[in-house]
This record gives sequence, C-alpha cells and structure tokens, in this order.
Amino acid sequence: MMNGRFRAPTLTAARAWAVTHDLVVVGGALLVLLIAIIAHGIMAGPDLAELSTAGLTIAYPRGWLDDVAGKADALPVQHTYHPLDSPLVRLEVIIDKAAPGQGDVGFLLGTQRRATFGAIYYKESERASDDGWERCTFEYAYMATRDSAPIIEHAIELARVKGNRLFIVRLHAPSQDRLTDMADDLLPTLELK
Repeated sequence: MMNGRFRAPTLTAARAWAVTHDLVVVGGALLVLLIAIIAHGIMAGPDLAELSTAGLTIAYPRGWLDDVAGKADALPVQHTYHPLDSPLVRLEVIIDKAAPGQGDVGFLLGTQRRATFGAIYYKESERASDDGWERCTFEYAYMATRDSAPIIEHAIELARVKGNRLFIVRLHAPSQDRLTDMADDLLPTLELK
C-alpha cells in the first residue's frame, strides 16, 4: 500500500506465481503417469503359479491344467500344462535319468523330436546358451484327431543334463507371436538347483 492505496501486483510477480504453480501441476501429472505405468505393468502381467520338482523350478499361468505322467518321486516324470480353452498352447516339463556318457544332448533330442513329431518337422535354430541350457526352436505338423486337418505348431525346447538327470522344458503354440509371448513370460523364471 502506498499513500493509502492498494498497489496491483506487477507483471513479474504474477508471472513468477504462475510458473511456480505450473511446475507443481506438471510435476503432479508426471507422478500420476508414473504410478499408472507401474500399476499397468503389475496388472497386465500374467498371474503365475510355480512348479518345483526334482530341482527344477518354472512358473506357469495360474489356472492352466496339469496333466502329470509318472509319480512325483520317481523318474521319469512329465508335467504338461495347458489352458482349458486352447490345448494347442502348452508347457511340457520332462525330467528323466540321463544315460551315463550321454554325449551330445542336442543330437539325441533332435532324433527324439523327429521320432515324436514325424516327418513334417523343421528345426529353425539350435544353440547352447551361457547358462548350460541347449535351446532349439522348431515347427511341426499337428493333428488333434485322425480326421482333422494338420496345423503348424511352433515350439521352443530347452534341455540340460545336470548330475544324473536330464531336464527338458518345451513350450508349444500355434503361432510364433504366442510362443514368443510365452517364452518372454515363462523362461526367465526357469531355475535349476
């Protein structure tokens, strides 16, 4: 107040107040955006359960059906997980005794794949990883019944011998995109103790 009169704020003071409060609003908006991104990542990821058997641990989507072949305490044991609505999508876990001096696991499993999946079997790639798992990506023709038309299934197989046990993990899906999504979700959870 000057001489009993009220003096209006200057343009500089008004601009400083606006800038200060704009930064608060922008900061609040960025915080809300960050919280939304984190929440989306948590909620959008699959709800996973865990299979832990014979020293192998891997996650699978909760709600998938488990068809177990063999006894849990005796080898060989095979777990096959698949969703109720799509039996073509599945995760297989096979644990068996490794033959002494088994040699090249990749060659032996390749021979087994050709016998299991038949003449229409195509190996896309095969490589050994740094963590000891041999990885093979392949395609094969699949017929649900004798009368149905064959479809092309895509699969990823991981195999490893540890001690006297052979561990095989296979993912199957009718499309390469679905197989890639499954591999991104499930294979990082694969652990061998």
